Amino acid sequence: MAFGKDASTLGSISTFRQSTKAHQALRPKTGGGGTKPYYLNAFKPSLDEPDNFRIVQGNYEVSVGTADGQLIKRVLSYFPFIEHFHGTLKKGFICSAGPFAAFKGKHDPCLGCDMFWSDKQAGKKNGPMSRREMYSFTVLHYATFANVEQTDRGTGAVRTDSSGNPYMEWTRIHAHEKHKYPGRETRDASQLHWDLGFGHWTTLTEYDKEIGKSCKACGGRDTVKMEAWVCGGCGDALIEADSTTLSPKEIEDLSTSEVTCGTCKHVGYMNEIISCQGCSSGARAEIFDVDLSARRIGDPKGGNQTSLAITSWSNPRPVDVRFADMAVPMDLAKIFTPMPIEKQAELLGQMSTRQPVTPGQHSRAYQAAPTLGGTKPTY
Repeated sequence: MAFGKDASTLGSISTFRQSTKAHQALRPKTGGGGTKPYYLNAFKPSLDEPDNFRIVQGNYEVSVGTADGQLIKRVLSYFPFIEHFHGTLKKGFICSAGPFAAFKGKHDPCLGCDMFWSDKQAGKKNGPMSRREMYSFTVLHYATFANVEQTDRGTGAVRTDSSGNPYMEWTRIHAHEKHKYPGRETRDASQLHWDLGFGHWTTLTEYDKEIGKSCKACGGRDTVKMEAWVCGGCGDALIEADSTTLSPKEIEDLSTSEVTCGTCKHVGYMNEIISCQGCSSGARAEIFDVDLSARRIGDPKGGNQTSLAITSWSNPRPVDVRFADMAVPMDLAKIFTPMPIEKQAELLGQMSTRQPVTPGQHSRAYQAAPTLGGTKPTY
């Protein structure tokens, strides 16, 4: 059946899960671990009770190198970066290896990567230098904040500029601290960045599937149903709900991957046709369309690792108008600017001899997209 490309029936051409999987597919997984550096205005869900917040959809253009030397540009709703942390020196920084950071021996100069890969090559499972892939969102944290002076993390002294004026920051006030900053300006939300490691990131993407059962057009909860996945070129149905024999996981894998249409040979993501029980213009909600409640759960064995628990979420709804001016993406690319190799050398006390690489140093073709539809049965 040809559903066509009527915009009123199509889901988003590039959903959060599609763009997430596309980005992940280009980045080989490498272990890392380690403790992250300290950043101002960072959001971290509490270990004690759930925090309430809204994830703000971003629009970040990033370049990712492939194993065959190509640069793929992606526009993502989050900002990916790599951080290094030296466990002995207790110093961390943002990786400077560039788009080919995921490929050993093929990245731009970065002392963190040099040390990390050197230990791996020497058979050390956990050397002093960690390498950790991170994913950062802008969030609107619903809580009481006071505008107070910044203090040095080590000494507790107030940080000032060259004229002696204190730097200010919005600091969370918990319910039991309501008298901690008398007379200070307060507000009921703050714009922060939420930086997730792979474990917490995976949890969040799994919850996006559940949130997607609701409709952001009418706000209905669990009202959305998949009718078909269609070719982004000709509109032919490649997967139909009423006749498919695919499992939910198989549908998820195909719908978040590029496929080749057997009819028109278009290569790309499929578009979803949905119906909503509550309205005639249904649209799947994503994590950006709801208010979330989440907390971290500590390691029962006493380790440093935590797990993320999404405890609840609202029906899809617009951002509270009181906070609309803060519900905008932060300049995460500026916050997580790579540390220049010269600064890394000062920080770590050693130099790198690695030079930038050229595309000719790469080789390995990617697997072709699976073919659906055409002369083959519709799944």
